[in-house]
Amino acid sequence: MLVTGDLAYHGETKEFERAEKWFDEVRAKIQLPAESVYVIPGNHDVNRKNVGDDTMLMDAHRAIRAINDYNDRDASVAKKLKDSSYDFLGRNQRIP
Repeated sequence: MLVTGDLAYHGETKEFERAEKWFDEVRAKIQLPAESVYVIPGNHDVNRKNVGDDTMLMDAHRAIRAINDYNDRDASVAKKLKDSSYDFLGRNQRIP
């Protein structure tokens, strides 16, 4: 099973607990083991309270959102993901 994000709306623990319960019910009905469920987080799965405005993640987010052409936006995302100087985990430090 592939889940493509937005399990939550505000990235809060209670939302993930509710989603986990629902997925457990679905898995039980179709007899699917837990290790067969793959999740790709969506933008609503981020708890914005835990990501400050001064983090590299938010800087990258603003830069990407400022690009109107989708092809240019995709290229910018790909470039940032390959750039080891970006710390997408929000530790607000450069990766050597």
